[in-house]
Amino acid sequence: MPKTNNTQDERQLMKLIEKLHLPEDVRNGWVERIRNGEMSEELAEEIRGKLGDTSDDEHAEAARTRHLVELSMLVKRWRFSNQSRNFSRK
Repeated sequence: MPKTNNTQDERQLMKLIEKLHLPEDVRNGWVERIRNGEMSEELAEEIRGKLGDTSDDEHAEAARTRHLVELSMLVKRWRFSNQSRNFSRK
């Protein structure tokens, strides 16, 4: 059953993914997984790994670095909010 409401952190992750210069099917797959509530540490590592592919173009390298920093920040926020939600359920 698809998740109907995503957290603010998940929505921001989806926006970041849509800006990435990667194949559309890869981006759409990640966005769909997050939209369906499948955000996980494994997905974060998969995205980070794809972004880690180096490029010879300096402009692309600068954008990749910016996206990696933004991704790291959003994943940390997602992780924190996810852990705090789980903690309050106990």
